[in-house]
Amino acid sequence: TVDELVPALRKEGVEAIVVLVHQGGVTSGGHNECADLKGPIVDLARRLNPAVDVVISAHTHQAYVCRLGGRLVTSAGAFGRFVTEIDLRIDRQTRDVVAATAVNHVVAPDAPADVAQAALVERYSKLAEPYTRVVGRIGAPFPRSSNDDGESALGQLIADAHLAATRSAGAVAAFMNPGGIRAPLELKEGGELTFADVYAVYPFNNRLVTMTLTGTQILRLLEQQWQGEGSTVLQVSKGFGY
Repeated sequence: TVDELVPALRKEGVEAIVVLVHQGGVTSGGHNECADLKGPIVDLARRLNPAVDVVISAHTHQAYVCRLGGRLVTSAGAFGRFVTEIDLRIDRQTRDVVAATAVNHVVAPDAPADVAQAALVERYSKLAEPYTRVVGRIGAPFPRSSNDDGESALGQLIADAHLAATRSAGAVAAFMNPGGIRAPLELKEGGELTFADVYAVYPFNNRLVTMTLTGTQILRLLEQQWQGEGSTVLQVSKGFGY
């Protein structure tokens, strides 16, 4: 997609091109290093059109500053722990980037508060107050930590919820991607769950999809879970087991 857009941009006179991409990499180095970088971003950055000057990557929650395929590639970690400062030197005549550098700055806990940002947070905190309403109750905690089989009580609960929500469409089993489970359901006094509790567990605007699969297709789906490092095991609903 990027390579298809580059000629159109250059036709409009654009020569300084920065790409923001979700894919990222994993490194064993510090936040301003590029030690043994691995992951999808490595091949992607090297295959991009040479006109791309900088790639700002993400996804892996790691911070790094790299050179791949002759271009600058950065990532700013996660949870606001770093801010990436990128400096580009551009030729006034050719309008192309002739130098690019980056530094990942650590955001220390004692950083002074920004007045405008604090006001924005306060505004949205007030707007979010209705979402503290109670929407359900539980009698036990639901951790997201997995057992030796890769299953979690919370993952199975969510898969069961998916099944309940799609039975009218003919579903007989449901799967849940464990990467989408972002927090446990803690047991609080009275067992009450608020909308905010549920949203912390499941914060994505995912759509439930039903499809018809053969037994062979399901077997292939399950076998593909075990390929490569960091394999994640699909959580399965009641009515299905393997």
